[in-house]
Amino acid sequence: MKYFLIPIVASLFVFSSCQSAGETAKVNTLNTTMTPTLAFKEEKAKPILDDALPELKIDLLQSVRTEDCHHYLEPGGEVADPFPKLPTLRGTERPIERSAFLASCAPEAYQFTKNHLYIAYGFPTDIPNAQDLRILKYDLKTHALVWSFEMDRSENARNYIANYRGTFLTFVRPNKLCVGTLWAGGTQTMCIDDEKQAKLWSGRIPSWSAIKPVGADNGLFIAGLNSITKRYPFGGTEMSYLKLPGLGGRSAFYRSDGKSLYFSPSRSVDKPQLFRFDFEPLGLKWKLELPEKIDANFGEIVNNVIIIHANTRLMGISTEGKVLWQYDLGDGRPSISGEGKDLWVLHRRKSEPNLLIKIDALTGRRFGKKELEPGSLKVLSVGKDVFVKGVRAVRKIQ
Repeated sequence: MKYFLIPIVASLFVFSSCQSAGETAKVNTLNTTMTPTLAFKEEKAKPILDDALPELKIDLLQSVRTEDCHHYLEPGGEVADPFPKLPTLRGTERPIERSAFLASCAPEAYQFTKNHLYIAYGFPTDIPNAQDLRILKYDLKTHALVWSFEMDRSENARNYIANYRGTFLTFVRPNKLCVGTLWAGGTQTMCIDDEKQAKLWSGRIPSWSAIKPVGADNGLFIAGLNSITKRYPFGGTEMSYLKLPGLGGRSAFYRSDGKSLYFSPSRSVDKPQLFRFDFEPLGLKWKLELPEKIDANFGEIVNNVIIIHANTRLMGISTEGKVLWQYDLGDGRPSISGEGKDLWVLHRRKSEPNLLIKIDALTGRRFGKKELEPGSLKVLSVGKDVFVKGVRAVRKIQ
């Protein structure tokens, strides 16, 4: 069996309008020539574990546990200004690292720039189990609070837990950012002029989004059940529309690296397929046939490599559509996270301790493994730091 990267000339309808919300949309036809045919000879996936895999020479540092973000960032009920001093490691006077704080308090969304930290987190309301959203910007050098905004999420308060699907924070050039929450029935959004410290628009985009919206090409891109849409950041008006092939939804695969959408329909006519759609300009880049359906709830993009899980295979596919490597995981779904060029795999095993495995994301080379303590559930990255997360605390990999 082979994998084929299939060149086609796709006639895709893109509905576009000018950036003025009041103008009538026009219909254009986009012709996209795909990349040349590439064929990949299938080889039997090697087991991810074998006797030759060495032990990783790493340590897990002292566990860190902090309060929820709102408890820490709002001492006494007021937003902290400047950014509060970080708590100290247990039994020492040394403060925890900022990355460890973020890994532990788990904000709903955050972004670092060279000089600032943007952080969005939930804070309690009068309705049990429901939270509104607070967005803060801190100066990393002076630790001063630059601005603060709130988003009222009371419309979904009664069914908050059932409807909540995640929070996003993305930049829309120039000097704008959009933040909001994905709900089962739509995407609540607020866009901010970062330079003027002013709210530009807030409202609900009435469409289910499979990805956290992406800021690109002076717009906000959303991938829904059957299309990619570009939204105007001053009102949510649809600017462009591109129909997706096949059936989308919760059992389809969607991932984005901020420049492109990688999509695999929940059902294909023939074989499972993976598509790449670019945002700038909006169009289809390539289509790749795969031997098995992709796990919709698993995937990450590390060093320009799409990491997917298909049946028992862990696979690395370049963002240009080339299958780079694959391993057989056996039963179960791992936790993965990327940092720089490295992919960290927390391999869950039924009757044996979980293992942490380090892999070069581009080549698939395995560096080694480390047995983890009971209760190690997830691996995650914050900036350049990688953590193993348990039920109540996180531990940095050193």
